Amino acid sequence: MHTFYVVLGGTGVLVHNSDGPASIPQVDNQGLQSVVNNLYKGIGNERLVGDGSAMAAASAEVNGHANVEGRSHVKSAKDIQVAKSLVSAIDDALAGKYTGASNYPGLGNC
Repeated sequence: MHTFYVVLGGTGVLVHNSDGPASIPQVDNQGLQSVVNNLYKGIGNERLVGDGSAMAAASAEVNGHANVEGRSHVKSAKDIQVAKSLVSAIDDALAGKYTGASNYPGLGNC
């Protein structure tokens, strides 16, 4: 772990940056575990980007890093919209407010 100060709006802020791979979250549902494992398959890669997750790879690419492992994790505006809609739909479902795929951009034709 690295600890350092950065200046934020004229104020010094103590920051902790943990280098190294993330831990793969474990869930009870086998189908969901397969999805989670896929999102964290960069862990163990000798050329680790961020924490090895697909989220770290996408973030690096959005911030100007070349494609991670030679492929884009942020392929198109459509992919980004579907990912955002999936997150919204899951959030709504867990709150008991899911209203059907057609109410989330990009999911209506799944």
